[in-house]
Amino acid sequence: MRLRGLLFTLTTACLFGLGAVLTKPLAEAFQPFFVSWLALLSGGLCVCLCQMLRRKWRLAPMTRAIWGDLLLFASIGTALPLVCVIVGLPQTGAITGSFLLQLQAPAALLFALVFLKEKIFLIQVAGIALLLGGSLLVIVRDLHGPFQMRGDQGDLFVLIAAVGIGFSYIPGKRLGEHRDALEINILRLLVGSCFLLPFLPFQEHMLLVPLSWSLIGVLVLYILANFGIGYILLQFGLGLLQAWEVSAILQTMPLFSTIFAVLLLHESLTLLQLIGGSIILMGGFLVISSPLKSTDVQPKER
Repeated sequence: MRLRGLLFTLTTACLFGLGAVLTKPLAEAFQPFFVSWLALLSGGLCVCLCQMLRRKWRLAPMTRAIWGDLLLFASIGTALPLVCVIVGLPQTGAITGSFLLQLQAPAALLFALVFLKEKIFLIQVAGIALLLGGSLLVIVRDLHGPFQMRGDQGDLFVLIAAVGIGFSYIPGKRLGEHRDALEINILRLLVGSCFLLPFLPFQEHMLLVPLSWSLIGVLVLYILANFGIGYILLQFGLGLLQAWEVSAILQTMPLFSTIFAVLLLHESLTLLQLIGGSIILMGGFLVISSPLKSTDVQPKER
């Protein structure tokens, strides 16, 4: 069970890394806020189609507690981070913004310890520190890259996004104990798109360049990788691992995004990135090397 959770989460990190690379051409072609809303809505409809193919036409009855977790998951854990990233990243540097987003791991750890009463050992804390350090090296690329914490409004928005992403693992974990992964993602994506819908009338120039088939292909791949398959596998991982473990393993995402950037965008690797990748692998090993009795999550009977 634990091995399956690790594989699900690593695959999610790989798909999110691909999505980070695909975001670049999409941001140049579409208004970012519109792309986020379209991705949430389309992803929700795709997962809904999969659920219909499984002949599960109706949603199971939901209690007030489940509805509360769902609204937190879709708003603070999904819609709010997207809005803050879109607003904040243009106001801060790419390196600074990417590093601030990696702070989701400490945030998730804190929330998991407080709300879920999960356990962690010092060796795993060291692993998280290595994951953060390795991710920073992969993002920076070289020591001459500009990294400056200005503490302005852009940095604040990105920091809020990181905290929101870290918090999302808490309601996601609790929902996974009572609901099917596909059902959770249908509600998360569709309700999240509803939270973004009121802001669309204030956006201008949804399409920035002429639409082409290649652009449509990139958009479809982005939606399927991140908001379809990626979110489903993430929910499966949350059902088999502790919330902070999932967040820590997802810190390998910069490593995968760098690999896809080399393969798809023909970018070059630097020595600093290779060192950072090695540190990420060591940190990941420490995170998953805890005793089974303390980290295995037994699924509750439904």
